[in-house]
Amino acid sequence: WSRRQMLQPQQQQTLEVQVVRGRGLASKDTNGLSDPYVILALGKNKKCRTKTCWETLEPDWKNALFVFRKYVPGDVLGVECWDRELFKATDDFEGKFCVDVQAVVHEGAPLCEKWFLLQPRGKESDGPITGELLLRFRVGTSAFICQGWMQKKHKKKRSWRKRYFLLSATGLTHYMDADATSVCGNIEVDDSTTLQLEKETFTITVHHADRCWIMKADTQAEFGKWTSSLAPILKPHQVTGLPFFGVALSDLAQRGKCRQDEADPVRRLLPSYVLEMMDIIRKDLREPGIFRLSGSKRTITEMYNRMNNGDALFPPGCNASVHDVTTLFKQFLRELPEPLLTYKLYNPFLEFGELNEQKMPTLRSLLRGLPLHNFALYRELLLLVHDVQSFSDVNKMTASNLSIVIGPNILWDQSDDVANTLTHLPVLSTLHTAIISKAQLIFTSDFLPEQQRFVPAALPLRTGSLTMITRGTTRPAPVPPRSSLLHKTGSQSCVRPLPSPPPASPSPITPVPPPRASPPSPVPPAHASPQPPVRPARTSTFTASNANQLFDHYDADGNGYIDLQEFCSLFKDLLTLFHIELSHFDVCEMMNTVSEGEMKLTRRQFCVWWEQTRAQHEFDFNAEGQP
Repeated sequence: WSRRQMLQPQQQQTLEVQVVRGRGLASKDTNGLSDPYVILALGKNKKCRTKTCWETLEPDWKNALFVFRKYVPGDVLGVECWDRELFKATDDFEGKFCVDVQAVVHEGAPLCEKWFLLQPRGKESDGPITGELLLRFRVGTSAFICQGWMQKKHKKKRSWRKRYFLLSATGLTHYMDADATSVCGNIEVDDSTTLQLEKETFTITVHHADRCWIMKADTQAEFGKWTSSLAPILKPHQVTGLPFFGVALSDLAQRGKCRQDEADPVRRLLPSYVLEMMDIIRKDLREPGIFRLSGSKRTITEMYNRMNNGDALFPPGCNASVHDVTTLFKQFLRELPEPLLTYKLYNPFLEFGELNEQKMPTLRSLLRGLPLHNFALYRELLLLVHDVQSFSDVNKMTASNLSIVIGPNILWDQSDDVANTLTHLPVLSTLHTAIISKAQLIFTSDFLPEQQRFVPAALPLRTGSLTMITRGTTRPAPVPPRSSLLHKTGSQSCVRPLPSPPPASPSPITPVPPPRASPPSPVPPAHASPQPPVRPARTSTFTASNANQLFDHYDADGNGYIDLQEFCSLFKDLLTLFHIELSHFDVCEMMNTVSEGEMKLTRRQFCVWWEQTRAQHEFDFNAEGQP
């Protein structure tokens, strides 16, 4: 075993090399001068080279910087100097030398520089070898805060070029590709740096001294990743246009977006905008279709922009409805860099099975591992939707309905595979339904996350189907009259008291008839997530030729109900059959339009829903079922 093979991965470091200048180089051209350039090689890193200094024996490469990100102590740096020839097949050799980096500089030491004498390689045709080069070295650990691809605008040609960026505590460094060693440029980040963000175009503009760099992310997720990484390095006054959406909850807390005057320590962990939306939703728990019906697109866009700009969410004259607020709240959950329940809980939730008293400690153990701010928001969200489902006889939003419209917004697969979404939705929806129904039993006063940085306020004791949440003092809960959502006094919104609960005896639930036998769906593609137990598949093949026959059959005898599992199976088959590519959230938004109340749908209604969905999203097919 070699020494390099025996080293552990954590011993890998980065090596920064600056090629400064040279002196006394040998003349290789007929005019008595040379056109020197330098090639560097280190271990498994790509070879790199400097620019050519034309017609000089005293070249100055202006501190050309190279960063070797795969440096292992003991590696030897090879340096060669060549004379560029434009009218010959090969360049002329100027000299070479090797550097034992470990003997020159130590980890954490300041930048060290040293002159190295050029040595011959043993060929008489090379001619005389003279001169020396000045190099600078620095060894450090590979502590990159963020890395990935972005487009950078050329300062002269004004065209966009794709570059690979690495963000450290000192600045942004960009390369031609992910494995490149030669640095294309370095953007310093210090107290004089200002950052301007434009969420609509995913653009990041950095101003430092008299220079300006413009970068653009390809997707909203990438833009959120870079802004979340750049913002903590700078002070608040150095950043303009820092968005509220697409930012991790912990980063929002660091930026002072939380409300510190709350009596409940848990609510002090949550952004003030989120608390304001939840308070507004809590005023209209009886609204039919709450959390399912979409709001006004124009109003939602205005509220979205106000939140990103740091303005008042509900200024005087705002006529937002509760559906506008719930739609915006779900959008905030969807645009988090990671799901509220995190990616690591996706498979455990998928395999969890039925929630009962024996499995309650297991569920608490999973939730206890959530990040602190995620745990706080999940707890408040569950208490809110538990109150919503208590009025299901009025608002038609049972725990099952709420799990369908909210569950996919707080937990999704990292692969964003629609087939996985539709396959796993019934299983996850069943678990979300049980959690919503038992929220008060789960989130008791002794239930804390692993990071116990706060002492939670006492949770309310509930009698019947709903009581008020106590926030320090007990308030009466009279039934409010139906009126507009917002009651304003100046620029502040007055929150109406919580509505009184319905009678304690719940309304009977009508059982859903079992689905009729119908053509089978194809076997879903294999994926990394474990397959949940599902019903036996149908027996015939679901193809374009018999899709119309299926609809004709459903329309002829369409009074039988289909459940959520059969709906997801049919929907997945149709998307696969007609080669329709949708994202996870596109599918979830479409499912919000399925029914007005209970998640019950007749087969005839399914046909009507599919035709409406196809027309709304401009899915056009020919007779063979091809798009």
